[in-house]
Amino acid sequence: MIYTNLELKVDEKEFTFGKLKGVTLGERGRGRFEVFLPVPPTFEKLEKGMNANLSIGLTQNKKFRINNGDNGKLYLILTSQAGYTRRGSGYIYEFKLNENDEPKVKVLATANGADGDAGRIGSWEAQVMEVKPGAIVKVVWSGSGYGICPTYYFVDEEGDVVGVDEDNIQDFYDYRNVEMPEAFKRKFNKEEN
Repeated sequence: MIYTNLELKVDEKEFTFGKLKGVTLGERGRGRFEVFLPVPPTFEKLEKGMNANLSIGLTQNKKFRINNGDNGKLYLILTSQAGYTRRGSGYIYEFKLNENDEPKVKVLATANGADGDAGRIGSWEAQVMEVKPGAIVKVVWSGSGYGICPTYYFVDEEGDVVGVDEDNIQDFYDYRNVEMPEAFKRKFNKEEN
């Protein structure tokens, strides 16, 4: 299964040898890096949210691609692109509740986009990752200095993914009737002092 925080439409790239269909993450150019994921021939788009019966695989030349079929793994395709980067670059990382926790996120590919010549104003990321149950991925949106709140993506034991804005973390744990982990308590107590 593939979960994405944006809708990805299929592009068709033309090469000297023919046409190839796929989805594009990031941008091409100075200070920017593009990742192109080929897709099956009849594929049209990746919906925002959960996309069942899809997986990430490898091309014959060991580049990542989107495949039909569920291989039993969960993948996230996330972007941090939201606003003009002059007041904050966007980035994505695994948020660990304890620093000694084993990683639950394996980044497969990273792309980026940027504002300004060679990305000198700021940049944003897009990542393709394989995740395990219990993973938490934090997205700090580009333009965060304009008041755009970070989002945490929680992966539960059944493989469902829920995106929660940082302003709503306490309510999220109250809704689940679970005590908020110490990592979040420390974070919010620091901000209140």
